[in-house]
Amino acid sequence: MIEYDVPAGYARFTATVGLDQAAAGQNTGGTFQALVFTKRPFRPAPTDSAQVPVALAELGLPAGCTVQDLWSGRTLGP
Repeated sequence: MIEYDVPAGYARFTATVGLDQAAAGQNTGGTFQALVFTKRPFRPAPTDSAQVPVALAELGLPAGCTVQDLWSGRTLGP
């Protein structure tokens, strides 16, 4: 994510982007998506949390599979 603060009063923003060979050379080709927000798109982190039990077998996952946090890459356990 690249973030820019556009000064108040400006109505236009221009950017140039490019795809490197690793992205453009894939079998599916390269893609680019631009999103423009007028307010911060993220919600503040919750101040509390709750544990939610999930029956992995009901999701079609085999017994003994490993759970990994996709954001941090950390293995959470079986």
